[in-house]
Amino acid sequence: MLLTYSTVEQTSLADTLSCAESLEKDVDDTLPASLRKASTAADPCLTSDLLSVVFLERIADHSIYVIRSILSNY
Repeated sequence: MLLTYSTVEQTSLADTLSCAESLEKDVDDTLPASLRKASTAADPCLTSDLLSVVFLERIADHSIYVIRSILSNY
């Protein structure tokens, strides 16, 4: 049982890291162009903050999915 849990945990961690890398690359595309332009014009740091929020929300959603998958196996 421990072996199964370790395998699931390692796979899930690898999936999460892979997801994080791919999201980091394309997270800028999730904001509408008008919002990117408006936020950059108002405050360049605001765009970075908005992208961070979108990125963190996606990671949180994926983490919840991984936790539910692990718990559903037991």
